[in-house]
Amino acid sequence: MNSKKITFRIRTPLMLGGIHKEDGVQRVKQEEKELDYSVITKTTNMNANAFKGLLRWWFRCINGYGTELYTRESKIFDSTGRAARFKIKILSKPEIKKKWYKDDIVARDYGSYLFSDGDKKGKYNGLRYFSHNLYVESKKEENVTQSEYFAPMKNPKSEFEIQVLADSQDILTKVQIILWLALQFAGIGNRSRRCFGNLKIVSEGKIPINGKIFEFKNTYDNVTDYKNTITENFQIIREQFPPLQDDTANQSLIPTLNGAKLLLSSPILPVKTGLTRMEVAFQDAGLGEPDWKEAINFAGVTMQLFRAMKEPDHSNTHNFDSLSSIERAIFGLPLQFRFSNGSQPVLINQFTEEDTDGKNKGQRFASPIVASVTEIGDINNNNLKHFHVQYLVLKFDYNSLNVKAVQNNTKKSVSINNIVDNFIKHLEKPKQKNIAGKLEDVSLSAFKYEKINL
Repeated sequence: MNSKKITFRIRTPLMLGGIHKEDGVQRVKQEEKELDYSVITKTTNMNANAFKGLLRWWFRCINGYGTELYTRESKIFDSTGRAARFKIKILSKPEIKKKWYKDDIVARDYGSYLFSDGDKKGKYNGLRYFSHNLYVESKKEENVTQSEYFAPMKNPKSEFEIQVLADSQDILTKVQIILWLALQFAGIGNRSRRCFGNLKIVSEGKIPINGKIFEFKNTYDNVTDYKNTITENFQIIREQFPPLQDDTANQSLIPTLNGAKLLLSSPILPVKTGLTRMEVAFQDAGLGEPDWKEAINFAGVTMQLFRAMKEPDHSNTHNFDSLSSIERAIFGLPLQFRFSNGSQPVLINQFTEEDTDGKNKGQRFASPIVASVTEIGDINNNNLKHFHVQYLVLKFDYNSLNVKAVQNNTKKSVSINNIVDNFIKHLEKPKQKNIAGKLEDVSLSAFKYEKINL
């Protein structure tokens, strides 16, 4: 067997469920002043199956959809009658576990806004926005659901090691390529496409492939190093995995890398005592150590800002009879709309073609918009790295989804308005609209991302 040991360090909170259901949930009691909540803790546990699932998802993103997809996939992964040609073993685990308490993990508020219907107010806080399901209170059910996570640390206590074993050097190389792609642009575990579960490759290396060098790293000296490495790695990826011809009769529900767009933010710095909250976010790089809370906060607030300026779905779903299209599906399905006026909730989901008996056989759809963080920067020769935010916008044909709206067991087809291009333009040059309050007197141009051609 050909093998490779790889060491990672946790950049942002990592949440992986146990293999068995009973390993994934603990119930404890938490005393509250007014009410005793039953606290349901989703425990985290390192396991190899999560890595194999991650690799399969990104393998499909690399290849695109076509009649040959599953034939090509079965040559690496397990399939009916054939075992996978590689294995992953967890050799060591991170030492520090914590529980996600919403009041303990804080980041700056960027200002306030009004939804387009004018009756709902909120604050721009991307960390709360991206972590909305990690700590959920339900007074109706009288419980709290919270998540346990492996904690990011600035020392080896947040490191762990895996071993990849393959039956040939070619398969080992391909697995490392897919793993690099997955960990460069996303993470692993809960909220892995929304900046959580991001890992730093500690055991960097150079992989020779057909006379070229594949850089197995995701920490960079500067933006030029970042761009060059990604460009050169992508050339090798496309040589190793030539895109399949699109076949509309065999489309996958997995967004694809072919035709994807990559956008990179300015450096994200921590809050410093004595400076205003917004001044520090846009200072020259190198004045502080990477701060995962502010990085996730910045990534989340740019999406939150876009959605706050574009909220037609909420008012549109009030009138179920005239509901014909939806926009927010680009952020994933299902979507649940609840109304304070007593109207019955509306569920937007995509359904399988086998759904012929009237039952709701909904299927989740992962958003093609992936947010993550990466470390860039050797500023002032002090080797201090700082986080940048990446938005990878994968390509997807929304017409392939069988999307329906459901209210009181009444189901109707709805179309998706593809606003992906609008979101990309927003990242490049955000526009201010219908905002109640100022973003700390900072121009929205400060939220600008630079687009990088893949």
